[in-house]
Amino acid sequence: MHTRVRDTAVLKYATIVLDMRTRRRLQRPQLIEALFPAYRRRILGLMMLRSDESFQVRDIRRVTGVPAGFLRKELKALRDARFLAGTLEGGETRYQADRGSPIFYELAAIFRKAAELESISPSRESGAMWRPAPVE
Repeated sequence: MHTRVRDTAVLKYATIVLDMRTRRRLQRPQLIEALFPAYRRRILGLMMLRSDESFQVRDIRRVTGVPAGFLRKELKALRDARFLAGTLEGGETRYQADRGSPIFYELAAIFRKAAELESISPSRESGAMWRPAPVE
């Protein structure tokens, strides 16, 4: 395996391992991505950008794409934190941004600013959440 040459060991056989991975630059998260988890960000984005409207759970699910189980959990958490208000109409709860929340205007401003930045910056996967489709 080794040959002695002037008191130095030299390998006859060696394995060269190439590092063939591509070096990806880590993208810095957008402002809003750093503050809120994905599902909560989608729900709050819809509610804050369209704060004058109220939505049924099925409409929120259709527009945001959040799975039903996670959606109910997030809606409850946001309602308990007073970010959303819920009213019972015809046996179903309609959710709307709670304008009585102590930080409603600041939070709405953050989402508006993030939507503006998103429309200027290059397209990303999360971009669709800022321009929710109208609910019929």
